[in-house]
Amino acid sequence: PDFKYSQDALSQQCWSSDSRGSYFSTAVGCDNKLWRADLEGRLAPLEQPSSHTVFLGAAQAGERIALQAASPTQAPNLQAGLLKKIEPITEFNPDLQTRVPYQYQLARWSHPDGTELEGVFFLPTKGRMPCPCIVIPHGGPHVRTPAVLTPDALVFLDAGIAIFLPNYRGSSGYGQAFIDADRGDWGGKDFEDIQCGIDALIGKGVIDEKKLGIWGPSYGGFMTSWTITQTKRFRAASVGAGVTNLMSF
Repeated sequence: PDFKYSQDALSQQCWSSDSRGSYFSTAVGCDNKLWRADLEGRLAPLEQPSSHTVFLGAAQAGERIALQAASPTQAPNLQAGLLKKIEPITEFNPDLQTRVPYQYQLARWSHPDGTELEGVFFLPTKGRMPCPCIVIPHGGPHVRTPAVLTPDALVFLDAGIAIFLPNYRGSSGYGQAFIDADRGDWGGKDFEDIQCGIDALIGKGVIDEKKLGIWGPSYGGFMTSWTITQTKRFRAASVGAGVTNLMSF
């Protein structure tokens, strides 16, 4: 009951070879952590092979495990091995970083009410600074943006456009109180969280306040629709699968 993190779907968990426990991953901020839970209710963290992990399954003897893992600099790959020595077994698209040069940063900022926030920020390393930026609020809202590389981000980065993916209040991975913080307040403090994050990046001189776009799916589509009624700071907006009528959904 006191486990504060958001576990991944049951379909992404797997039993230990002795059937006395299971392995699962949780969202912890922008990262994922691996855990073992036994039948007595004890929880123990495991060594971390990568920042974002999705389980595929566990084999028998010796507790060998297989999983899919990704990071801010690597496309998803398969990893396998003993629990204390999980190693990559594939190397898909190893040339992505050399073909599209970019930097990853964990963005951190604060809301004026003292709420500490973070998000994923990709910065192109070619072109002029400050650079254009597309803000991508995630769906849900009770999910979060992990620190992983995505194909669509690479398209923008290759065009010299930064990508900012904020984990505003309501996001998973920061405890239940943080998840509950946007209930009954859609487009309220969560909207402000996003704007404060943009202000922080502008203040660092890395993004151009006159060349901002916003594009979000699902709840991010709702947030995009709401945002362009609240501020004129964005030059372009794209709504993906957004709810624009809350009465009918």
